[in-house]
Amino acid sequence: MDVLPSQRQLFDIPDEVAYFNCAYNSPQLNESRKRLHNGVNTKSSPWERTPESFFDDAETIRLLSSDIFDGHRDGFAVMPGAGRFDVGEKCTATILPGAIAALEQIKVWGVPRISNSLSIINKQIGLHLERLGFHLPSESQRCPHMFGALLPEHHGGNLVSELAKRNIYISQRGNAVRFAPHLHINKHDINRLFETLECLVIEGN
Repeated sequence: MDVLPSQRQLFDIPDEVAYFNCAYNSPQLNESRKRLHNGVNTKSSPWERTPESFFDDAETIRLLSSDIFDGHRDGFAVMPGAGRFDVGEKCTATILPGAIAALEQIKVWGVPRISNSLSIINKQIGLHLERLGFHLPSESQRCPHMFGALLPEHHGGNLVSELAKRNIYISQRGNAVRFAPHLHINKHDINRLFETLECLVIEGN
């Protein structure tokens, strides 16, 4: 299966930031931000929005969702429930354009390629963590896009905080850390993560 190269150019993430915390809060696409700004601007002149186009964005989201995830368009929610239960907020011009941009990009990437690409990144990280003494579930118990690992027993510091000081971001729940990368991750991010983990976990610096 095809592997996607880093898609960092589609996001606004500084080179010095290595962000592996997308299960907590993911970065938005540049195109989503652009369309959200345009949507906000349309609220300044609502009279220019025609009744015919009022529901267009919601219908576009349903069509894209049905193409990407399979299923009938009426079964997909656009705030808050399935199509037959939608309420007025589904037409919010300040929200839906950004979602459309995101779905269009997911369709271009393809869900299987996204899954495969993230799985390869996480497998790399997982192998390195095991060498450092982290405890991971077996590969058969992991999902492709994120995973957790128990901290080494000998580690007594605040790993998340120490990584954040170096602009590397992960999440922690109790004595386990969570890695949730996305397609913005590149080799530089991974190398920085590995080098920093070795310093913090093995050398204690």
